[in-house]
Amino acid sequence: MIYVVATSQVKPECRDAFIKAPGMHRRHPPGEGLHFLREPHSIHDPNLFVVVERWETREDLNAHGKAPHMKVWREYSRRSRCRRP
Repeated sequence: MIYVVATSQVKPECRDAFIKAPGMHRRHPPGEGLHFLREPHSIHDPNLFVVVERWETREDLNAHGKAPHMKVWREYSRRSRCRRP
């Protein structure tokens, strides 16, 4: 199993759009190797989103990263996130 924990600090004015972003709540069909996906925000910062995924294999995770919806997601979310320090 491979666990992925990713965080995105979102600009406050972009929070609602980020939540509604294409792919934010995409459901993965069985067989893609994803065992669970959580997309909550931090209890301390409503603009900090934490995505937790558990993948069956590295190949499943790599395939997910190359999927067409991920290209759309990366472009869309890039505009909403704050720059890292």
